[in-house]
Amino acid sequence: MVQDDPNRFNRVDAESDASFFVEFLDARKGITEDALIKRQMIEWMKPLLGRRVLDVGCGTGDDTRAIAELVGPNGRVVGVDFSTKMIEEARRRAENLHLPLEFRTADAMELPFDDGSFDYVRAERVLIHLNDARHGLEEMIRVVCSSGRVVASELDLGTAFLDSPYVEVTQTIYKALADGAQNGRFGRTLARQMREAGLKNVISKETIIHTPGLAMLRMGISGPLDSCVREGRITADDAERWMQHLEQADNIGELHAGGIVFTAAGEKP
Repeated sequence: MVQDDPNRFNRVDAESDASFFVEFLDARKGITEDALIKRQMIEWMKPLLGRRVLDVGCGTGDDTRAIAELVGPNGRVVGVDFSTKMIEEARRRAENLHLPLEFRTADAMELPFDDGSFDYVRAERVLIHLNDARHGLEEMIRVVCSSGRVVASELDLGTAFLDSPYVEVTQTIYKALADGAQNGRFGRTLARQMREAGLKNVISKETIIHTPGLAMLRMGISGPLDSCVREGRITADDAERWMQHLEQADNIGELHAGGIVFTAAGEKP
């Protein structure tokens, strides 16, 4: 049985059923600010016509397909993901579209491409799932060409917020959320990490995103919540009261939850 926890994106193929992860990525389409962030990433990769683009951690390939529509027939877009199951889903969604793209299973920590193979390399919500996020960033820089650009966007799980009268319970669950990812607080360091890794003209933007309802919130916090109960950090009664309040707030349109996404881009000398 799949543990409903987005922090397990680095272990999708270890699960017998990847449907939760596919559903989570599809549910993210309901986050208004996510769409704005994706557009910002596209703007930082222009001009795209005729360019070579690598999408690291492409998931179901929705963003990869959108970029492939912009590079034109002389461009090339490659989507890679650590999960074979995600790549299979991405290929299924791209069937019969006749776009200049391909999908490959690959490890972001060891990208199977020569130095300078791409004009742009992008990653979204990927680096926080790597056991060495800085090395993953350096791999992205390695495969981008001179004067090419690396664009990345990461939700900093340490900035996640939720309005609840059960403050200590909320803090315990949200600490478990941030601690549960390999590098859950990497987002706030993204621009600095790019500069330290050798990129120039680094630009960055912070965006507050808001969770669009309890269904999406459940997908994000069920894993950490269950872990906190199982490990005795909160009681089952605590968890029930906490969730009941969220249900009541959601019913009257007063569920306030979200976090900060850090998006940055830099040029390779």
